Amino acid sequence: MQSGSTKNAEATSDQFHILAETIPQLAWMAGPDGRDEYFNQRWYDYTQSTAEQSLGENWFKFVHPDDQQRAQETWDTAVQSGQAYESEFRLYNGKTGEYQWFLDRGLPLTDAQGRVLKWFGTYTNIDEQKHTEEALRQSREEFRLLIEAMPQIVWIDQPDGQLEYANQRWY
Repeated sequence: MQSGSTKNAEATSDQFHILAETIPQLAWMAGPDGRDEYFNQRWYDYTQSTAEQSLGENWFKFVHPDDQQRAQETWDTAVQSGQAYESEFRLYNGKTGEYQWFLDRGLPLTDAQGRVLKWFGTYTNIDEQKHTEEALRQSREEFRLLIEAMPQIVWIDQPDGQLEYANQRWY
């Protein structure tokens, strides 16, 4: 016969597993030292990797080379400070061979003394958002170049009448 606390722990573990496997993000769990102990199936499906290839500190090899140092520094700072963090970087998609942008969020689970017991986090795919932001930035730059090339004076006022923008001919 199992004790009540054992049954509760098993129920909590089952509930965690169900939650982690059904959320639409890539989910992970790490020990207090920052070494990954768990990834949900979405991680393995996305990266086309195995637990052996991903756990521990191996997940960094899936981060885009240009983002690895920043991602590592952000994670190291969080582990050292025991503070929640948020970061953006590109992760390798094992199906397509491309990298996509993800928002990484991690939270520590602490005991009464503030010691980190576990880290829990998610990677949320923000690739479409990043591409939309870049397209908007490029569009604004093209608009600015067009306005600056015009021989007319061009200005934009805010609704309250304050000058928001004026091309160089204005000045």
